[in-house]
Amino acid sequence: MEPRLVGEKKLRNKGLKDMKLKLAAFGAFALVLTACAQQEEPEPVYVQPSYDKYGAASCPTGYQLATTEAGQTVCSPVS
Repeated sequence: MEPRLVGEKKLRNKGLKDMKLKLAAFGAFALVLTACAQQEEPEPVYVQPSYDKYGAASCPTGYQLATTEAGQTVCSPVS
C-alpha cells in the first residue's frame, strides 16, 4: 500500500504545479492586457477665481484665467 500512497502524492504535487503554472500564465496575460488598454484623457482640474470688490477675477500663482466651453470663468493650471 505504501507505493500507492507515494504515487498519489506525486500526482497531487504535479497537479498543484500545473495549477500554479496556469495561474501564473493567466496573471501575466491579464497584466499585458491591462498595460495595453487604452488610457482615458485626464480631465483638467479647475480652481474658482477670486474676485475683488470691483468684480475683477484673479487666480493664484501657477494658474491662469480661462473660460470653459460652458462659459464659466475658471483658473486653469499653467502648462
